[in-house]
Amino acid sequence: MTCRRPARALCRLAPALLLSLVAAGTGGCSVLGLAAARTTSLTVKPTYAGLAGQSLGVMVSVDRGTQIDYPRLQLDIAQVVDADFRESQRLKADELKGTQFPATANPQAVFAFQRNYPDLEAEPVVNVAPKLGVSRLIYLEVDSFTLNPTDVLELFRGEVVGRVKVVEVTNGVGKVVYDDQVSATFPEKGPEQGTPNLNRATTYRGAISAFGTAVVQKFVAYETN
Repeated sequence: MTCRRPARALCRLAPALLLSLVAAGTGGCSVLGLAAARTTSLTVKPTYAGLAGQSLGVMVSVDRGTQIDYPRLQLDIAQVVDADFRESQRLKADELKGTQFPATANPQAVFAFQRNYPDLEAEPVVNVAPKLGVSRLIYLEVDSFTLNPTDVLELFRGEVVGRVKVVEVTNGVGKVVYDDQVSATFPEKGPEQGTPNLNRATTYRGAISAFGTAVVQKFVAYETN
């Protein structure tokens, strides 16, 4: 189980509560040992740490067929990732200290830029990034997006698979300095064939939210059991 940043206080509080139970004589060493096994967490460090003090934008690329099936997918993913970065910064993530989110490169502005200049989809991202006015661009390539893994419309399980790149822009020149695979499923532990207990809208939102979390965890430390 992963403890996102808002849950860290709870993760840290649990050992104190268990120690108080032991002190009160309600559990003894066996309870303490069990608690330690259940509450031990590991901090996972980011795999790229160059966002602090930079101006940041998010751009999402999907293939034409996916655009037709899900016209808002690029914007929806970008908005979730942008919101997760902002929330992590609000919670004092060291990796985002001093990071700026210019209004001219917010998800709506970047999406409008992509719509207004469709020919740039064929351009290398290192040529496009300098046009957005940011020093760091999170560039997401969505390779596949599905809500019904077995093509049975009554069974739902969202899956997003793609790559995340960081383009650093210096003196008007872009350079890809980070490139990694990223994926997410919703529900995380649901049956692979899907479940009838969801619907299209819930699965869509859940898959995008899980993908956004997976992306931001590449850049911000988080705790996991």
